[in-house]
Amino acid sequence: MGKPIIIMGLALGACCQGLAFAEAQGFGLSHDRGFSYFLGVGRQTLHYSEEAAMVRARSSARASSALLITGAVYAVHPDLLVALDNTTTFAPSTATESWRATASTVPYAVSSTQIEDRAVNGPLLQTNRFSLSQSNTRVLAQYRVRGPWFWVGGLAFRSQSFKRYRFDVLQPNVVNMPTSSVVEESSSEVLGELGLALESERVKDVPRHYGLRLSVATPFWRRLDNTSASDIRFKGTKGWDLNLEGRYSFAINDMAHIGGWAQYAFSERGRQVKGFYELPRSQTRSTAIGIELLWKL
Repeated sequence: MGKPIIIMGLALGACCQGLAFAEAQGFGLSHDRGFSYFLGVGRQTLHYSEEAAMVRARSSARASSALLITGAVYAVHPDLLVALDNTTTFAPSTATESWRATASTVPYAVSSTQIEDRAVNGPLLQTNRFSLSQSNTRVLAQYRVRGPWFWVGGLAFRSQSFKRYRFDVLQPNVVNMPTSSVVEESSSEVLGELGLALESERVKDVPRHYGLRLSVATPFWRRLDNTSASDIRFKGTKGWDLNLEGRYSFAINDMAHIGGWAQYAFSERGRQVKGFYELPRSQTRSTAIGIELLWKL
């Protein structure tokens, strides 16, 4: 949890030093407001977990990957900004995912029609290799509350995919997963997002820029496919997201800045059951930090 503190430091420290400066720029003026940005060097650390009630097991995986971030902020009206941004995993790394029993017994398929409970010998049931990638595009309107403070609202479009392979079954008497299996899952969803932002609005002809955004979101459309149940499509939208991000930059010339960006994100999706198939409740936590270039031509 150390990196969310970095986020607050990037923007709230800037707020203390820069509010008087930002007010002096005249927020009502549209000339030269807004900017574009690109993350030059970024890294995301992600923790993914599932809790499968039917098989009485919990998974956990932690991975770090490079992250690409692009976007822009446009001044539409003296009191209205439109923010577009995209974050995409680049060259996702692989990690080890561990599955642990959450009870003293787990169900075992003796045949296609018969399931019996079997006692586990310790909590760790199996491990496997795990790789996850995400792409998240947001279109957000920011309406001024007062000075540099804005209400935020809009849509987020997200796709996610992961692959599990090279299974190492540690307790074959209770787990009958073939070691040669490859399981792939992909999801797409649209979320409604609301929040609050602090935004100094300008990069051109100013010595510094700062921004902070806190938002929550919930999906209202979702589609998920998994190769373990290729004939079933899960469409449940139960879940929510939390996103906190900040940036702070210094001018390198009249039209460009270089600075730091950081983000903490949390996502939870609810459990779904269709017949003998379960989509477990899942949680994703991620922290990211990087150096970015901002400009206004």
